[in-house]
Amino acid sequence: MSTSPTVDTTPRHDDAPAPEGFMLPVALIPAYKPTPGLLGIVRELGESGTFHAIVCVDDGSGMEYRHLFDALEGMGVTVLRHATNLGKGNALKTGINHIAVNHPETVGAVTLDADGQHLAKDCIAVAKALQAGGRELVLGVRAFDGESVPFRSRFGNTVTRSVARFLAGVDITDTQTGLRGIPSFLFTSLLRLKSGGYDFELDMLMTVCEQKIPLRQLPIETVYIDNNATPASTRSGTPSRSIWCSSGSTSPRC
Repeated sequence: MSTSPTVDTTPRHDDAPAPEGFMLPVALIPAYKPTPGLLGIVRELGESGTFHAIVCVDDGSGMEYRHLFDALEGMGVTVLRHATNLGKGNALKTGINHIAVNHPETVGAVTLDADGQHLAKDCIAVAKALQAGGRELVLGVRAFDGESVPFRSRFGNTVTRSVARFLAGVDITDTQTGLRGIPSFLFTSLLRLKSGGYDFELDMLMTVCEQKIPLRQLPIETVYIDNNATPASTRSGTPSRSIWCSSGSTSPRC
């Protein structure tokens, strides 16, 4: 009989300092043809005092977007550039490698998308959770039960959620979320993954499960840009959960 995912009920203090010897998290933004709203979000992140640095990877967006990346550089953001579009996973790996080399003492990286779907306040909440935990992958998870959630998003999450449950033996609310707090000790394993597109994010979850790394789910505000969808829900006040693959799981990936 398989064992249900373990829930960590230990009290959390999101404003606690980073583990001794570690710096604040680094924000990492993989960007392909980003929206101008990214500038406002980055400004809020920089002013929050929550991040040691901000890194953005231009994944071959083209010259028509050069002014946006130049503006980010003017705000103190480190911009790394791909000559052509290599995929989200490769953009993330480029950023993770840069952070590992140039910020070796950071507690980890907080990844967010460049299309405005992740609000600054939720990015900050994930950063604080990562800073407080230090040894767990933090996922900013969205709600998929609102009427305004596009069918494509709801269906895609249902499929990947089922895959994760079958392979990893855990129930992850939002397998597709790009808002993640990645502990620095996980960098090397992620850089070795062969996936280079959106599959990289699912492979990240599988890697975490294989290594028995705690996984914390932090509810965030749901924002959809496609189809002019409005925010589906606000769940920032919902208590977060920590789960991991239990030693009794019969899953082949745990």
